[in-house]
Amino acid sequence: MQLQPIDLVRGEIELPTLSNIYLQFTQKLDQPGAKADDFAEIISADPALTAKLLKIVNSAYYSFSATITDVGHAITIVGLTELREIVLAICVVDYFEGLPNKLISMEEFWEHSIYTGLMAREMQRSLSIETSDSMFTVGLLHDLGSLVFYNRLPEIARSVLEISERQERSRFEVEREELGFDHAAIGAALIEHWGLPEFLIQVIKFHHSPDQIKDQAIENHPEHSKQVLILNMADKISRLVEKGGSGADILEVNRNYQALGLKNETLLACKERVDEQLQSVLSAVQAV
Repeated sequence: MQLQPIDLVRGEIELPTLSNIYLQFTQKLDQPGAKADDFAEIISADPALTAKLLKIVNSAYYSFSATITDVGHAITIVGLTELREIVLAICVVDYFEGLPNKLISMEEFWEHSIYTGLMAREMQRSLSIETSDSMFTVGLLHDLGSLVFYNRLPEIARSVLEISERQERSRFEVEREELGFDHAAIGAALIEHWGLPEFLIQVIKFHHSPDQIKDQAIENHPEHSKQVLILNMADKISRLVEKGGSGADILEVNRNYQALGLKNETLLACKERVDEQLQSVLSAVQAV
């Protein structure tokens, strides 16, 4: 029987469910009459999580003028839905930081993921897409399937990396040849296994094949097609920046995404804001 993405998630070493803190937070959000103090109590039960959360809230990600010193104040300023996304980001980074991995630099992995998330967030804001979906979160999580792949099938993963580098081809193309699917499909299977929103599943699954999402049953969420395009473009820009690409290179990328309608000067302004935010957010997310 051919290997499937879900097999890497449900294999002999079962990946854990999400942090109890995140699950409690989510369950409390669904309860009528829940108060801000209830959520502050849930988060404050984990001092390490609290410290990281406050560091993110006080980072350039938000650029608040005054320092926020407690979770209750953070809830008031940021809001419960967005705070839940921050908790999710911290829990996921913490878990995968603990997985053994000798194939890639985790520092470079998270820098790429965070840059992609920040870029996708700025692009979505500039396009005035009205949604509660967090493009920063989907950007942060978009390559988690790679980490599962590297951990579960290290020898095949090593071969994929070597072929990709030697032939100067995209890793996801080589993955599809070797496995029959790519890291995006693995990531989507993990997100679904964790019971996270359909938005995350769909956008992560198709972030390397945005043309295919149109063929899926997403009639109730037509915005997903545009969000997949945003993530796909943000991912490419992030890779370009890592290679020292210029503003002209980024504008060349924009020529292939006319459907988004993002003006050149707007895109460059997005990149400038992300460059200013990156180190502060990276430091906050990976803080001990």
